[in-house]
Amino acid sequence: MVKMIIILSSAGILIIGSSIYLTELIVQNQTEQIMRYKMNQVRILADDAHVRIKTIATIMNTTSNSPVFGTIKNAELVDEKLHGIPNDVEPEKREIATRLLANCKDLDYVFFLLPDGKMYFLEPYVQQLNLTKNNFSYRDYYKGVMSTHNQYISEVYVSDNNKHRVVSIATPVYSKTNGSFIGLWVGALNLQSMDDSLNLIDLGNNGRLIYLDQHGNVVADSNKNHVSASQFENLEGYMNARNGKEGTSVEMINNEKMLIAYTPLKILGNTWVVLLVQPYGDAYYTEIATQDMLFVYVLVIVVILIISGFYVYRLTRQKTILMEKLREADIKKEEFTAMVTHELKTPLVTINGYSEMLREPGFLGTLNAEQDDAISRIHESSIKLDRLIGDMLDTQKLDLQKMKFDKENFSGRIFMQEMVDMFSPMMQDKKIEFVNSTTDDLTVYGDKSRLTQVFGNLIRNSIDFVPEKCGRIEIGMQQDSDKAVFYVKDNGAGIPKDKQPYLFKKFYQIDTSLKRKHGGTGLGLVICKGIVDALGGKIWFESEEGKGTSFYFSIPTSNKL
Repeated sequence: MVKMIIILSSAGILIIGSSIYLTELIVQNQTEQIMRYKMNQVRILADDAHVRIKTIATIMNTTSNSPVFGTIKNAELVDEKLHGIPNDVEPEKREIATRLLANCKDLDYVFFLLPDGKMYFLEPYVQQLNLTKNNFSYRDYYKGVMSTHNQYISEVYVSDNNKHRVVSIATPVYSKTNGSFIGLWVGALNLQSMDDSLNLIDLGNNGRLIYLDQHGNVVADSNKNHVSASQFENLEGYMNARNGKEGTSVEMINNEKMLIAYTPLKILGNTWVVLLVQPYGDAYYTEIATQDMLFVYVLVIVVILIISGFYVYRLTRQKTILMEKLREADIKKEEFTAMVTHELKTPLVTINGYSEMLREPGFLGTLNAEQDDAISRIHESSIKLDRLIGDMLDTQKLDLQKMKFDKENFSGRIFMQEMVDMFSPMMQDKKIEFVNSTTDDLTVYGDKSRLTQVFGNLIRNSIDFVPEKCGRIEIGMQQDSDKAVFYVKDNGAGIPKDKQPYLFKKFYQIDTSLKRKHGGTGLGLVICKGIVDALGGKIWFESEEGKGTSFYFSIPTSNKL
């Protein structure tokens, strides 16, 4: 008996020591994996911002090289009261500015400054009239271009004409005849668009992403309240990023332990800082729970050893190791998905931007019919690929219940008119009659951007299947008790009865032949159903072959779900 107790005690001590060592290894491994994942995430987000800004900078530089900008002929017409030249002067330059704004939705406005910093013109013209100053030589983008003679990105500032938070990308312009400096061609990036894009990213529980400019001002912040960034300026991570380093650190912010992933963002002569900040307990929630669980487990093992021996412990340990391997596989899968998605989407930004510019008559030169057709095919294919990637991402987010929803009360009638304005241009090629039969107004509680996504999928399906020239698509909204019922009806080919039960299944295609006329992933309706279900509604359809299809979905009319 004494010998058995000694053996069991020795075995218990050995197992406890081994378990503590194993726990430390597991926790250390998990910690390193989380740090790598956060670092990869902040790199991807920094690369995305770099591509976004660099694309706009490239477009600004390209347009500045247009012969139209080669001379300034009307400087004497600058009117102090108009804060520049009149609206009917320099129409060619203003036309290029207008096209640029139409193609670059992130730009708030564009303008041209004379060499002394005086405003020459600004588009939209109505914002030129709203200016309160005539000379902008005090701005850092002016000083930056004058000192570097290169493109320069400004610090964050509140614009003088529309009071938006912006950063400006300034490009020096030189005479095409003698090479002399004739002014600055400047585009102002509306930072609200960057804020909006951050709200679509899953940063984890209480995670916060901040872009800081060269002076520590907030460029974009996933925290909608834009809490002051001064609390980050003395952090080791912030200082390292300012010095061109990247990495992770654990630091105290407002007496709370935080995990910080940081990286520099070097762009157009300046260094920005990208910070991903998350409370330590939230970032390592699973690891801390695992650590606590394993320490308790060691104590349980001691009791089990005394009662039944080492055999039970060995089986339990094997199970724990298997669980850790499965978790490691899940983390690697998420890292791989995030990286592959970024690598797929990043080139599409440039492809879409340049193909749209090439299709604009006279914007980057004149194309012959064959070239125009080729560019159109490239642009259509890139749009399809972008939509395919987006559909696959959205499907994964819905499966993992990680899709974000920004719910609010909004006017259903105004929303339906916005749908008409947004999708009417898509009807022109097939000369489709597009009707909005909404008459009443309801207050709907939901996510407008996600509902727009549902409408987009349903309307695109209808466009594919209605006949040319006599096609008809009707959208509308009506009240049903405490719900708003939206619908999309068409006079298309309809859905065969034997195909209808499978319509909301992943990757399902009504026509699966190699010669099918209509493309797609078979994920559109799956995404529609996932979004509607998540918003507390339901989706259904009615269809008769040869007579058309009607899709309906309901959304609550109040925020009491």
